[in-house]
Amino acid sequence: MVLPNLIFYLLLSWSWVGLAGAEVIRVDSQDERILLDQYFLVDKDEPGCNNLEFSMVVNSTALFNFTGTAVSVIGSKSRRGGVFDVYLDSKLESTVDRYTASSRLECGMIMFEKTNLTFSQHSLQMTFRRNSTQFDPAISSPGYMDLQEIQYTIPDSMTAPTITPTMFSTQPAIATSTTPSNSAHAAKEWISTGTILGVVTGVLMFDLMAY
Repeated sequence: MVLPNLIFYLLLSWSWVGLAGAEVIRVDSQDERILLDQYFLVDKDEPGCNNLEFSMVVNSTALFNFTGTAVSVIGSKSRRGGVFDVYLDSKLESTVDRYTASSRLECGMIMFEKTNLTFSQHSLQMTFRRNSTQFDPAISSPGYMDLQEIQYTIPDSMTAPTITPTMFSTQPAIATSTTPSNSAHAAKEWISTGTILGVVTGVLMFDLMAY
């Protein structure tokens, strides 16, 4: 019985290591690697929503270039809902409506998410289009698009790339990756493969002692 269990635990540990091998890089909206056009403003009226930038101008655009296997756009929802398009590698991926019936601004919302990308250079573009069809007519202020942060994922064995800002344009641009980024706005989160292997080894030793 020991040998079959040994094989089982080894396979289990290898599978867990594979799942743990990823890093999430977080880039807030005020990081220079996110290219915002001149219409974006910092929302100082919402201190609970850190680093929130917004635009009420139709066709205003935010661009971000990254090298990774997944990406998420974090923003807010409100009664002043706005609709914006999300393009990935110049292809329209989603049309996002920020509207919510809640009277409170809902921060930290996942507005767009894409996984299972090839580990290569990608471009992300967000463009404000119009007010939500559910826009509250009692509110005199126009709708808007906002951005709190962008998160992207890279394999644990790879180096986090530095994204070089380029001249702003209406089309996404592919940036080149060079050395690891030291930006204070980027944070890495990972699962320790050593911890996982330690747990599996402990369980295995307990099982061997039982025999």
